[in-house]
Amino acid sequence: MTTSARPALRGTTRRTALTLPLLALAGFGLAGCVDNKPASSGASAGASAGASAGATEVTVTITDDGLELSTTTFPSGVVTFTMTNNGTVANEFEILTENKLQIVSEQENIGPGTTASLTTALSEGTYYAACKPNMVGELKGVTELTITKGAAVEVSEDVAELEKQAVTNYTAYVRDQVGQLLEATKTFTEAYLGGDADKAKELYPLARQHYERIEPTAESFGIEAAGDLDEALDLRIQDLAADAGVETTDASVIGTWTGWHRIEADLWDGGEGSPFAFADDAARKAVADKLVEDTQKLYDLVYGNIEGPSGTYELTLTDVATGAASLLEEVALSKIVGEEEAFSHTDLYDFKANVEGAEVAY
Repeated sequence: MTTSARPALRGTTRRTALTLPLLALAGFGLAGCVDNKPASSGASAGASAGASAGATEVTVTITDDGLELSTTTFPSGVVTFTMTNNGTVANEFEILTENKLQIVSEQENIGPGTTASLTTALSEGTYYAACKPNMVGELKGVTELTITKGAAVEVSEDVAELEKQAVTNYTAYVRDQVGQLLEATKTFTEAYLGGDADKAKELYPLARQHYERIEPTAESFGIEAAGDLDEALDLRIQDLAADAGVETTDASVIGTWTGWHRIEADLWDGGEGSPFAFADDAARKAVADKLVEDTQKLYDLVYGNIEGPSGTYELTLTDVATGAASLLEEVALSKIVGEEEAFSHTDLYDFKANVEGAEVAY
């Protein structure tokens, strides 16, 4: 769930080559088969000429500090944004995916006092609109867009087949990694419960690599609710304590803590008198057994043996693409400081596995 990285032994992983980079395909899937050619002019009449017949029309007023849209909720399908720049500098208008990392569609260089139009197609979901004065620096006026169910966004048969194959291949990769994770977890917990701390410490980061490789899709790992298996398996005490508004050493949160990091804390910082030491062998065994049980649930979920909150486990191209992009951003901004493996300091293993998993998506 959070990371850095130490050179790790490469696991025996079946690296499925994706037909096309998932992130490239995601651009097709999100934007659809719509001519994204923008129209630009010094008057709104010129902009209207660029609108697509039957499209939802949204007007956008841009300033040097942000933007305003005539509506932020509209149905899926073709949409034409008509942007008027009331600012003093050239500006760029962008539509981004939910993670705010990928640009779905954009119009650059909208000059002061001019109007431009951008026609694209958006599938149902959450997006963001924003502008970037002078086409540099931070986004301004970031505004959430809610796209409700409307017209289907059509793609060509060739693109649809490529998207389907890419998702099929990545789903196979997830299943392969979860299968290896399950066996590695059993071996790790056997060493841990058997009292071989040195062996358990050696196996800990190696087993976790299989999970970290598929973390881009961790939000899909759920039984009762999206991501609940991810929380059970990979929750950090820092997050648990922050949610409860207490210190990380508070017994009330440690008592509810499960997963890899709970065992990590005991292995590396569970000496006599430590708040992270288990009260007895029974408590230690209960957490280790739950780790194996939850990993078995994850295996059964991704193989379709049990259902999640939305039914049979199924990934979408957007799940994979946005998950990989978000994970790489998290690695660069927070995981690299070592916040995940706070007790073992084996972050470099996680870091390497995160990048490997994202590479498969790309």
